[in-house]
Amino acid sequence: LLSLRALKMRSILMSALLCGLVFLISVNTFSQNSVWAWGSDWEQEIGNPSASFSNPLPLWVYDLSNASKLSTGYYHSLVLKADGSVWQWGHCLEGGQLPCYQIPEKVQNLTNIAAVSAGGFHSLALKDDGTVWAWGINEHGQLGDGTIEDKSTPIQVMNLINVIAIAGGAGHSMALENDGSLWAWGNNANGRLGNGTNEDKNTPVKVLNLEDVVAVDGGAAHSLALKNDGTVWAWGGNSSGQLGDGTNEDKNVPVKVLNLTNIIAISGGGWHSLALKNDGTVWAWGANSHGQLGDGTIFISNIPVHVMNLTDVKDISGGGRHSVALKNDGAVWTWGNNDYGVLGNGTSGTPSPVPVQVLNLSDVSNISAGFDFSVAISAREIIPPAIDAIKELHDPFRLKIKGNNFRNDAEIWVVGYPWDNFSYKSESLIILKKGKDLKNMFPKGLKQDILIVNPDSSCVIAYFTR
Repeated sequence: LLSLRALKMRSILMSALLCGLVFLISVNTFSQNSVWAWGSDWEQEIGNPSASFSNPLPLWVYDLSNASKLSTGYYHSLVLKADGSVWQWGHCLEGGQLPCYQIPEKVQNLTNIAAVSAGGFHSLALKDDGTVWAWGINEHGQLGDGTIEDKSTPIQVMNLINVIAIAGGAGHSMALENDGSLWAWGNNANGRLGNGTNEDKNTPVKVLNLEDVVAVDGGAAHSLALKNDGTVWAWGGNSSGQLGDGTNEDKNVPVKVLNLTNIIAISGGGWHSLALKNDGTVWAWGANSHGQLGDGTIFISNIPVHVMNLTDVKDISGGGRHSVALKNDGAVWTWGNNDYGVLGNGTSGTPSPVPVQVLNLSDVSNISAGFDFSVAISAREIIPPAIDAIKELHDPFRLKIKGNNFRNDAEIWVVGYPWDNFSYKSESLIILKKGKDLKNMFPKGLKQDILIVNPDSSCVIAYFTR
């Protein structure tokens, strides 16, 4: 592939997506722990240049493998790789306060990272030495460096040691130390810092009346903590009952969530909350206008309700207006809002108040829900297709792919002209028939980011990168 001198390509990536099976030819090799995303791509949340604004089925996040953990903010994602490096994409807001990454970009000056957490418009990373690092929007002091100045590169959060877990809310941050104490900083509207006040703090303050905490998470305007005894505690905004204490009044110190025992995991959504019991069932409370509580209704609840038709769950994640669950068999289920196809079941627009399965996705090990998108790590291998012929002609060059990995033994021809000054990004799917020549479609040639779909039902994706 690199011998195609006229194209001057730095790398050539081609992949084929056949009913959820991805096959890849590349100068790089990818094996497993790839990342997949679905839902909105308005702010480049999908991490794939060929994504549409609405993506009702999972797409491969471009050029990422060996992922171990991930976390999503409102419009961006973080991935921690097995080598301790952190990668980010999204954030393409019109205001331009943050760098925009259409495809994953390595975060500089971060090594030996043990955990990541994406806040609304900021990011957190926990090093293996127990220190916390932050970058992004800082208007409320959510970076914890004693200022309110935005940072595009990581800086160390002040006055924290021996941290074992981190969590980012919409505009606030939290850190759990190894002694079970919890610390918070940033936006304190509604009392989401839990220190008994409603004043913003640009350095960490201790959350009151909590000990033996083992897990923490943040929502849009509220915070959650899981204690060693399996109880859940909440504080901050409560307009939709997301604190689960039977009221709709804000609390600036932690209160116990009612009727929950034996909890092993928690997650804060936008204005709702989730909890996973040790029996594999999921419970939810708070906002429910899109069915994000999963109880078959659209009525808010200020006490936990049972999510219907879900068992054997091992992980949960709350999005802006939807919820996601990972089962022990590696399948992913979602419920709630379905704008932009965020439920991942091949449809868009119609919400679901009960869980539906995400299609074309299996062997998943980690999930995270953003505002209107979701991301998952899958252990499925990416296998290259057989190549019958790759050869350069005078003008244009033709790349013919044929192999038993393709559905119905399909033949796909891609034709491009090597013009240095031309770059093409598709905004819609190009429908191919077998052997069809693209010369008339692209009279000026093609260079990069071309999405091609075969009528045999979402079969082929081709990428060209200089």
